[in-house]
Amino acid sequence: MYIPVYLAFIALITIKSYAETYCFDDTTSVNEVYKTVSDFLKPQDDFTLKRHSNCIEINSEESRKGLIDKIIRRNFNVKSMYWNDLEPTKKQCKINISKNKQTKKQNQTLKLSTTLNLKSEKNLDTIDESTSILLSEGLWGSFSINEEEVSVMCLSKAIDVYEISLSVVFNQEKILTNLIVHLGESIEIAELIQNLKSKKTEFATKSGLSNQKVKTKYFLTIH
Repeated sequence: MYIPVYLAFIALITIKSYAETYCFDDTTSVNEVYKTVSDFLKPQDDFTLKRHSNCIEINSEESRKGLIDKIIRRNFNVKSMYWNDLEPTKKQCKINISKNKQTKKQNQTLKLSTTLNLKSEKNLDTIDESTSILLSEGLWGSFSINEEEVSVMCLSKAIDVYEISLSVVFNQEKILTNLIVHLGESIEIAELIQNLKSKKTEFATKSGLSNQKVKTKYFLTIH
């Protein structure tokens, strides 16, 4: 189940970050493929015929990649298909946002003899809802928590160590904070953002914002 967030993927939508390559058998003409797909292309889309390998390469907006894929597969027999990263040197961050992550202890008793029992405890993580965001390093994306939009960006600082930038708008001002997060580490961000807004202005403190509890806890994890 996914969090009912509205993922903006600001950078990924506006920037064509990768291209798809479709290859066909000898019975399919790439010229015919182009004729079929061309009606659905926009001027800013890139289309390349690779006749030597009987393939085509399409670089379109993220929002229309699924449509073009369906058109090609509906009309032609695709032999193979793969993605080309337009910026192969750019790393990617897989960010997971989980809602109400809790840890429960599971008790287990092992009977070793009639007089000796061995008790053990096992921590079990329970997550109400979660979603994952795949961001290219240095590019912004966004998600919503507790009905508030949060912008996020990541940078690799060392092996398994990332700098995460979080930004929200409060009282028409942008608040930005940076966190150092290790791979697999979970950081509770809903209360963090609430505290940032509380410290931003005296009004926030006087209005009791600093004493308010967040509606729902959200945890950010780098995978």
